[in-house]
Amino acid sequence: MTDPLKQIIRDVEQGVAKKYAGQCYRDSYVAFLDILGMKELIKRPYGDLRAIFNAAESGRELYSRIQIPGGSPFISEEHLKMTIMSDALVLSIDSEIGYAFSKLIGFSSYLISSLLNALDIPVFLRGGIARGPIYQDSNTVFGPGLVGAYTIENNVAKSMRCVVSPDLDQDTSVQEYLITSGCALVVDPEDELRFIDFAKPDICDRLKKYSSEILESDVNGSVKEKYRWLLRYIEK
Repeated sequence: MTDPLKQIIRDVEQGVAKKYAGQCYRDSYVAFLDILGMKELIKRPYGDLRAIFNAAESGRELYSRIQIPGGSPFISEEHLKMTIMSDALVLSIDSEIGYAFSKLIGFSSYLISSLLNALDIPVFLRGGIARGPIYQDSNTVFGPGLVGAYTIENNVAKSMRCVVSPDLDQDTSVQEYLITSGCALVVDPEDELRFIDFAKPDICDRLKKYSSEILESDVNGSVKEKYRWLLRYIEK
């Protein structure tokens, strides 16, 4: 006689396996964006944290509503994937989609600006952008592409900037973007890395003021060094 519980387990496992049958990695541009200062942010009211994640979700819906001539979404939700992992956001877009790199940069730039203005203090995103195989849906994300983007964020970005992997310098889509509309990216003269420009004129004074307050506080030296970099970046 078949054990009913074991049969239920087999049925569920087979159903899940069937659900993902035929799916595989997709070569994609991937952004790993870490929300800085989360240890302090979680001490704030629920509404403040909700505002941060609302900004991310609103951005995806906004971009899916923007239409190009012909009525198609500029970036549909099926094209640009986003998964929230605790204090990080993972974005990816299939490299075969038209203007994929440009769309990822544009959406990442929007998120960076939105979080800077979400609360009474600026909330920074530190990130890495790479290209590689990835599987991503609303619940699950894994693959070499994710590891590559995370490695850039964790080992290279260091300050509150979203860095494009130097490995992409020879990428055809990246080169085309830089030639035609690369104004969202700037080169850091200190290490020659490209990152998403976020010091817009309307927020520079606010960033300067907040940076000065941090530098005059008793936070540890590694945090202060990030804000020294921020002031140098704004001044340049």
